Amino acid sequence: MNITILANRDLHANIALNLMRPLFKQHQITLFLSESVGLAKPDWRIPQALQQLKFIEQGVFNQVITPLVEQQKHQHRYLSFNELGALSGNGCRVLENINSPVGLDVFKSSQPDLVLSIRFGKIIKAPIIAIPKLGVLNLHSGLLPQYQGILTTLHALIAGESQVGCTLHFIDSKEIDTGNIIEMASIDVDKSRSLFGHVLKLYPAGTKMIMNAIAKLAQGQSLASGAQDVSKQHYFGLPETQHFETLERRGFKLWQQEEVLQVLKHYLAMETMAKLGAW
Repeated sequence: MNITILANRDLHANIALNLMRPLFKQHQITLFLSESVGLAKPDWRIPQALQQLKFIEQGVFNQVITPLVEQQKHQHRYLSFNELGALSGNGCRVLENINSPVGLDVFKSSQPDLVLSIRFGKIIKAPIIAIPKLGVLNLHSGLLPQYQGILTTLHALIAGESQVGCTLHFIDSKEIDTGNIIEMASIDVDKSRSLFGHVLKLYPAGTKMIMNAIAKLAQGQSLASGAQDVSKQHYFGLPETQHFETLERRGFKLWQQEEVLQVLKHYLAMETMAKLGAW
């Protein structure tokens, strides 16, 4: 099966792809990346807390961890995006303007039977959706239909939910997070875990749903799905400073050093970790 993966160049998307590495041997994979998410409103100012998350998930990951990873010789580690592209045999390319005529042509060249979207930062429009015969699947880091949009784990924690989760659903229009739901997975909220830590915990279950869906499609089965309850849909846009202040009042940290260290252990040899010193 020809599978085109659309992902964002960030830590969480990279972890998800590493959890799905068997696909790179079982199918023909093409990997395209976005490097930013959405378009900010003219009057929106990025909250300091969101800058911190972006620094860890994109800045540190792409500028520090990735170069170190690609110097590591030991085999039992996560791969960088470039290494995953090499594993597929098709490389890894940035495709920021996927809906432009040039972007569409590049996308078409992958000849996808199926498209997977994992944290991809751009809206996927009708000309893209029409190409793969098996459709476009999106792994959304929120429980639909109540938590559509951006960083919905933040809003679920603010709302006092006992569980947070992720949803595998079809993308069938340019409307965000509205397509038919295939499957959902949840984890219990843990006050000892940060926002960053809760998001991390979503991807083992989320990628398992993707792997199960692809196995069914590879066997010629269709994916059962159900329409979302429109009356329960709620979209969350770019977060504001007050959202993070409420998160702190709820007793949740933004991120924790121990959680970042656990992530690094998947990528770096122990001797490299020791050389970092400051950790």
